[in-house]
Amino acid sequence: MSIRSKKWIIELIGWGLSLILSFLILLPIYQAEIEFEWIKYNFFFLLASLTFVRYIFSFQYHPLGDSKIFKILLIFSAPLLFFPILEGLHSFLEFNDRIGLQSILGHMSIERQQWFIQYIRTEFILAGVTCFLGIFAVIIKMIRSLWRQYKFG
Repeated sequence: MSIRSKKWIIELIGWGLSLILSFLILLPIYQAEIEFEWIKYNFFFLLASLTFVRYIFSFQYHPLGDSKIFKILLIFSAPLLFFPILEGLHSFLEFNDRIGLQSILGHMSIERQQWFIQYIRTEFILAGVTCFLGIFAVIIKMIRSLWRQYKFG
């Protein structure tokens, strides 16, 4: 097995673990049958956060880690994610401020509502902010990597 095929296997395992972890984090919301309208945003935030954090620390193991074109594509495509992230965070925070999460958790006991309010708010905001910061960190890392590749070959 070549090194390149091993790198593809590592990348596929990384994506698989990111998908599984994202699903596991959202599992309590699914199991409680909460009509959480930001679940797609939440899943996207989690998946993108885990992927960007993985790229920040282990991009050298990516099968396209030496490709200048791939790095340039990451630099220019990452900012396109900025607006969906901002829209999701803003709509969630606006709903939370104006109406409150209690409105979608009315079928639960008070103690369970309080736990889910804390869980959903913390998890959603943490995933969104991590995704947002990951975008900028990946852009900086790719620019630095391209510069080093240009300067040192």
